[in-house]
Amino acid sequence: MYMTPRIVKEASGLFTVTNRLFMKLSKADKDSVYRCRVLYQTMNNQTHTLDSETFQVTLH
Repeated sequence: MYMTPRIVKEASGLFTVTNRLFMKLSKADKDSVYRCRVLYQTMNNQTHTLDSETFQVTLH
């Protein structure tokens, strides 16, 4: 498993952050449920969490 992050500082001074997760799945993962989670800190040092909806990967 590995992840490739990408950070872009926009002209506004804000950042756009993207990540791609690469993971080799096996048949044992066929019923697994996944989600993406981001933790971020605001300028006033508050930490927040944002979760995606859950999803499953179809394995053949």
